[in-house]
Amino acid sequence: MINPLFITTPHSGTHVLCYSVGTLSQRHVSTPTRRIMTIPNAQDNKNDIHQTHLPAHRECSNVYNKLVLLTRTPVNLILRNITMSGDLTRECGGAACLAHYDSRSIIKEKLNNLKECLSTRERSENFALPTNKFEIEDFPELMSDYRLKVHLGHGDIRHQYLLLQFFDNWKGDKKIVFYNELMNNPKETFSELELFFEERWDIDNFVKNIESHHAYIHQYYNSHNNRENRKSMGQNSRKDGRYASMLNNNDKIELEKIYRNIHPYLYDKYLK
Repeated sequence: MINPLFITTPHSGTHVLCYSVGTLSQRHVSTPTRRIMTIPNAQDNKNDIHQTHLPAHRECSNVYNKLVLLTRTPVNLILRNITMSGDLTRECGGAACLAHYDSRSIIKEKLNNLKECLSTRERSENFALPTNKFEIEDFPELMSDYRLKVHLGHGDIRHQYLLLQFFDNWKGDKKIVFYNELMNNPKETFSELELFFEERWDIDNFVKNIESHHAYIHQYYNSHNNRENRKSMGQNSRKDGRYASMLNNNDKIELEKIYRNIHPYLYDKYLK
């Protein structure tokens, strides 16, 4: 029997993926401690989809038999983190107000700070991964300081690479889903997941009503996160992403090189 585990980087479409696959596969969605999303058509004889940002359970490899990693491309991940950071919120009144400020100069300044940090001795401390075989039970200790290192994208970068290392060492069935593909090519993404789950889903009908599904997810997210009128929900996530459009091609190339140099093996295998 399928027992799926979804590991996701924050703010990368977790609710969209979980609700969509939950509805298509007729499964509820849970965290390791509680059910977080009740799917109306879920079947009681199917295991829940288990979702977490931090796969911390020692028994993961023995309990779950399908692993899905949801994440963003490097440029979008870093820029999304920078534009939503606490510093930018204080400077600009939040990402929703970026249009009223010189957001490009602010982002450029923060990217320059990030580049400087990556070239110093702090790099090994901020982005180091374990050199020994990565064990699932080590994850809580490795991530214990994650919340303290979100400044300038450190947390999200290290978090993504830790999830990629977790994914790389997973011995069972596994699949990566990227946010921009989920939002821009939902039918193709769901078709690939249908094959991965080895099931038959009514994808055509789901995609035909995708706008109403997104409206429901939008409402669900706002009601469970004390948000009002959150409007993003992927509508600005065209192929290269609204965040990547804030940079010119040279900046994107430089940023990709920086990202690759942190952990070349994982970048080349999963993000290239």
